[in-house]
Amino acid sequence: MIFIKQQLNIIASIPYIGEKYAERLLKNFKTIKNIINASPQEISSKAKIPYKTSIKIWRILNEEYKRWNMFSYLRKILCLIMLLICSYKDIKTREVDDRIWLIFSPIGIIITLFEFFLKFIDFSYLILYFISILITIIVSIIIYYSKFVGGADSKSLISISFLDLINLNKNTIHPFTSIIILTNSCIISLIIPYLLDIKLRILKKDLQFQLRKI
Repeated sequence: MIFIKQQLNIIASIPYIGEKYAERLLKNFKTIKNIINASPQEISSKAKIPYKTSIKIWRILNEEYKRWNMFSYLRKILCLIMLLICSYKDIKTREVDDRIWLIFSPIGIIITLFEFFLKFIDFSYLILYFISILITIIVSIIIYYSKFVGGADSKSLISISFLDLINLNKNTIHPFTSIIILTNSCIISLIIPYLLDIKLRILKKDLQFQLRKI
């Protein structure tokens, strides 16, 4: 009983809650631990809190804390710049200068080592980063010599593995960003012709219908 005021203060200090909702939450869930473990639906129904607000509360209580990392934004910007340069060169001259890969890939390693020494990433991340590069190089060589993609595509994939860190999102099958990009590209390249074929069939049927009316 002696900690009631402290419990109320802790819950009320959470954004979107306040004293009114804090009292309801503690009355229904009994402990702070139970509130943290509750689902958005439970928070909403038991404490009579609007569902959208309960989702925001749940996210504050349960989302993993991530220190703001300027390097992650820098990586994505560099990847975008590299791909835009490559696209421009490919469209204009049908060739991509190897110096592009030789400039951007070492930058990726330098950024990663900076992150490691500044403790933004730990040693396990660093190991997975280099494993990702190795796997991407092997896959890129295989798909290049199998004539699935051109040399510039293979080199850009390898450069992406240097520039972008591994993806430890729980919704992904594996953490290797460059391979995720490759598989997604393959899926999209298979879906687009299928969708175009459907569109052409619809247009053909529509044209036939219009001709019959004439």
